[in-house]
Amino acid sequence: MKPRDNVRNLVLLGSWNSLLFTAQWLNNSIFDGELPKTVNANVLIQGNSVIHRVFDLPHFKLEVSEERLCFLLKNNQDDYYQKLIDSANAILSTLQHTPLRYLGINFVLVEDTDTPFNKASAFYELPNLFQANEILMIKETDHKVRISVNRNPTSTEFDFNFSYQAENTAKAKEILVSGIFNQKYDKCIEYLKCLMEKYNA
Repeated sequence: MKPRDNVRNLVLLGSWNSLLFTAQWLNNSIFDGELPKTVNANVLIQGNSVIHRVFDLPHFKLEVSEERLCFLLKNNQDDYYQKLIDSANAILSTLQHTPLRYLGINFVLVEDTDTPFNKASAFYELPNLFQANEILMIKETDHKVRISVNRNPTSTEFDFNFSYQAENTAKAKEILVSGIFNQKYDKCIEYLKCLMEKYNA
């Protein structure tokens, strides 16, 4: 089972000064001049307002709006994970007074062949379960996990969201440590194995 690229792997919900985010500001303040001379940026405008900007950076795309920052990895490899963590922490340090609400870490795992996860009844067996159907919710000690399943004729996608309360940038940085994406990917596999075992029991 493989993780899909170009997923909103990291989401920081808060009150962002989105107008501050330009290619020049990112290059000078976050990436220490390492960005290419030309950075593609797409802008969504509605009426007279900019809804969000998307910067196409070497390791990920950065989607910026007033309510959230989204980091979309181009490749699920360790060096890409680390670059995302370093960049996100640099933004959090530079904009340390930005009010935050939540931090989300996300994966979409794709199974290209037929799987045993064809019945929602398998979801009812997990511990700490408080809602189950096509969407599964699990409450852990310091965060919540949301698992949704999307099926089509050729594949099944498992969408994992690990949601943390992060009321400030310091709290977010405590969560965004080296290896966090590997840990959460391993947790995704653990949940799926649990589903498999319960379904086959």
